[in-house]
Formats: sequence, structure tokens, C-alpha cells
Amino acid sequence: MKVKQSRIYEITESIDVWLERWNENSKEFNPNGFNFHNYFKMMKVNKTEAKKIKQFYVSEVADYDELERMPSKQELNTMSEYDKDQWLQLEEAYSHVKSEDIKSYQTAIHNLLDAVDRVIQ
Repeated sequence: MKVKQSRIYEITESIDVWLERWNENSKEFNPNGFNFHNYFKMMKVNKTEAKKIKQFYVSEVADYDELERMPSKQELNTMSEYDKDQWLQLEEAYSHVKSEDIKSYQTAIHNLLDAVDRVIQ
């Protein structure tokens, strides 16, 4: 079954608006503030659509998951120049984001992915 991209955008538009609140004010953002189960039921999301949605949001949280595994300075010193540089670039790219804000966003995305997985099952 082929899924139209416009249908995925229709489903994810409200989710993206909700996630945008994190960018606007991470302190006030509630990572548990979206009822994905009810929303997916209301939108009549099927398994094929859920798989497409999952593909989109898995990459959304990848950098944040990596940041959580940021090596120590000592570990960085034992790495190849390339690996060390990759980690340092990631750290620099997100230096403006506090760790508690990262955890909040991760929680939101993981809640979304869990709900998507329930649709897929």
C-alpha cells in the first residue's frame, strides 16, 4: 500500500506544531502533553502510515540521543582525529541547548515513537 506524502503531512502537522513549542519555550513545554493514541485514532492512522511517520521522527531524535552518549574529554583524547572531530562538532552544534531541555525533547519524541509502534503492532 502506497502512502501519499500529503497524508503524512496532514497527520504530522499538529504534532509538528506541538513540538515547535519546545523550540519556542522549552521550560514551559510538556513532553507528555500530546495524547498520541487518541490523535492517531481520530486521524485513522493505519500501519503503513505509522511506519512512514516513524521513519521521519527517528532521525529527529538521533542527534539528541548521541549527545546523551557524549564521551568524556579523556575518552575523546583516545579517539581518532576524525571521530573526535565528529563528536566535537555535534557538541558545538547543540552548545546552546541545556541538557534538561534535550531530555524533554527526547521524552516527547520517544512518546511519539512508542505510540507509532503501538499502531504498527
